[in-house]
Amino acid sequence: MALAPHGRKPTIYDIARKCGVSGATVSRALSNSGYPVSAPVRASIEAAAKELGYTPNAVGRMLRRRESMDIGVVLPNLSNPYFTSVLLGLETEAHRLGYNVLLSSSFRDPDIEARALRMLATKQVAGAIVSLTRPDAALLRELQAGGVGFVTFDQKVEGLQCSRVEFDFEAAGLLAVDHLVEQGHRDLVFVSSPIDRPSRVALRAGFLEGLERHGIPDGADRCLLGGIESEGTEGYEVENGRLLAAGLADSGRLPTAVFAANDITAFGVIQGLTARGIRVPEDVSVLGFDDLPFSAWVTPALSTIAHPAFETGAMAMRLLAETLKDRDRISVQKFAPRLVPRASVRRRGSDAPASGAATGTPDARTASDSKYRRIAP
Repeated sequence: MALAPHGRKPTIYDIARKCGVSGATVSRALSNSGYPVSAPVRASIEAAAKELGYTPNAVGRMLRRRESMDIGVVLPNLSNPYFTSVLLGLETEAHRLGYNVLLSSSFRDPDIEARALRMLATKQVAGAIVSLTRPDAALLRELQAGGVGFVTFDQKVEGLQCSRVEFDFEAAGLLAVDHLVEQGHRDLVFVSSPIDRPSRVALRAGFLEGLERHGIPDGADRCLLGGIESEGTEGYEVENGRLLAAGLADSGRLPTAVFAANDITAFGVIQGLTARGIRVPEDVSVLGFDDLPFSAWVTPALSTIAHPAFETGAMAMRLLAETLKDRDRISVQKFAPRLVPRASVRRRGSDAPASGAATGTPDARTASDSKYRRIAP
């Protein structure tokens, strides 16, 4: 009997490589799903499975025999209200469609992510919606071959063929610089938690592209990263924002505007600056990213780049429902960023808020705030 690489238990992907076919074809042949597989290919797959000592996944067999209405959700954390808004949109759509939601938070820990995914498989979920910071693509493919349908959002998983909801993070970074420059700011700084996921990489890339477009030098030196990324009773992004603001204040060379990687970090920046007697926006303008529901309610009301959370969750659930009806269908929906000007950004040299800024009262948010333009895939 041949062994899989490194002596591990053989998977359908070992059979697929040996036979020169896809994992999906192997799964269909071995599960007798009724999907047409030619007799020679089926015979080759069965022979390779026997040679490698492959044993079918029991959970996968159960999934194929059962019409589950349970779907799993794995999120990086729940301390950032962006993800709670995603969950609200997702659950609203899931209930409308008759699905039940099983939730897990990974705390951005790859081991917890893997355990959460395996747990969902043992619960015999029909599918899962995930945003993973350090995904195990091989595990996801194995679960997918066993019958679990996947939809990802925000963080694309390389090597996994599935439907996904994307956002143009790079365009958001570029839009932030364009807006601040339009308001007369050229001494800009980008602040963020560690750049440890594709979304943050793209956001920073857009910021740097914007600096280059407007001829602003020393781009890399204008990106300041915090070192805290651990969950607690208070979101780590707030503390990162405070610490980064303290560093800026103590440096003796304040920028005229700060772009934060999310609204929570922006709140921390405003708190940190205010604690040192630095006024926002009179001394330093602050621009956030996400447009959380309460960003309009703080003082000063936070100017931000909208990253549609509720709509992302609802769209992900709709795509998963499509996947569960047609396993071969892959759809990609992409949202574009949208500027939401408010009081925390002020035109340089002016006593007035940035052009088009709304007031800080909740009713200043218009109906158009909830409508997002999707980018055609």
